[in-house]
Amino acid sequence: NILTRKVSIVTQPKLLLTRCRCSAVVRIGSKALDAMSMQHRPEETRQNVRQRCLIWTHIYPFGLKGDAMMKKCFKCLRILSIDEFYKHSAMSDGRLNKCKDCTKKDATEHRLKNLSRVRQYDKLRGAMPHRVAARKEYKQTAQGKRAHARAIKKQRELHPERYKARNIVNNALRDGRLKQFPCFECGKIAEAHHPDYSRPLSVVWLCSKHHKEAHSMVKDAA
Repeated sequence: NILTRKVSIVTQPKLLLTRCRCSAVVRIGSKALDAMSMQHRPEETRQNVRQRCLIWTHIYPFGLKGDAMMKKCFKCLRILSIDEFYKHSAMSDGRLNKCKDCTKKDATEHRLKNLSRVRQYDKLRGAMPHRVAARKEYKQTAQGKRAHARAIKKQRELHPERYKARNIVNNALRDGRLKQFPCFECGKIAEAHHPDYSRPLSVVWLCSKHHKEAHSMVKDAA
């Protein structure tokens, strides 16, 4: 009581697809696969048959366009170049079955829904010794220096009041109108922390470590 369904051959210029009647692409090749057939149990539903067919393939590799392999995103259903899918060693074709746009969208939505948990995870991951060492090494490279310069420029554009407040503090220190003190927490060499950037000379002196912690607390509370 096994029903055998022959696979139909669909030929296009520079393209040969073997497609099961349930519409799942079984294999892509340069030869006609006359002997290819698939066995379906009659009691199986169309959806189950489709899932069984997809085991033969890497979730719908659809064909070739020029020299580029094409693949269908299971979420947005667009047929895109294989380069539009992130690499993933666990997948049979070495690529995720969801395109880059959908992957980014899902990652952003997940982060916003679980913001506090994701931020805590990012902190723990970023504090790993090998990641700290990699960041220090990257900062010394030409590419790292250019990236740092771009980040500073972007921050100045996004927060001009912060840049202005720092300049006022530096000028006041230079002119003797403001005195620098050790860190309020640990007594080490300190830098100016602004609780309120609209009051540029009202500062708290904190070392680099405690200054970052102060900003982290403000960010987490936001």
